[in-house]
Amino acid sequence: MSKPRSLVAVVVVVFSLALIAVGRAADADPTVRKATIQIIERAVDLSFQDAAPPGPSIGDRFVLTSDLFDGAGRKVGRDGGECVLVRVDPTAPPADQQLAHCTITVELPEGQITFQGLPHGTRNYFAVTGGTGAYRSARGQALVVDVVPLQEADITIELDP
Repeated sequence: MSKPRSLVAVVVVVFSLALIAVGRAADADPTVRKATIQIIERAVDLSFQDAAPPGPSIGDRFVLTSDLFDGAGRKVGRDGGECVLVRVDPTAPPADQQLAHCTITVELPEGQITFQGLPHGTRNYFAVTGGTGAYRSARGQALVVDVVPLQEADITIELDP
């Protein structure tokens, strides 16, 4: 059976990330700094699991793992994640017929960062929900931008001070 294209497109946006640089950006208060991490994600393995009944239905999953790279092309980590189809409404406009909830964890040398949300389109913001190691008190947001479907995406993680 053909996999639902809109769910796959949503997942692609979520999982093709980019590590270009790690830097600091000033917040409204110049004494408070916000950490910004940019990474490039390149897919290593993907799996689509079609739950019963066949075709788009609640519980369908897209699972993946990717390698993460910096702007110079050096591998700096890996990630893993999944998106679960949580709503199917064939009466809605085509772009709104399927809704997925995604959870992604990136692993970098300093620790892990987890983010989640409901992607829609090719540019998506997700809530940073926690982390480990240097990121153990992580909060903020992640912007994921599709680059090459099912292969590569850019992600910018902004961590609140």
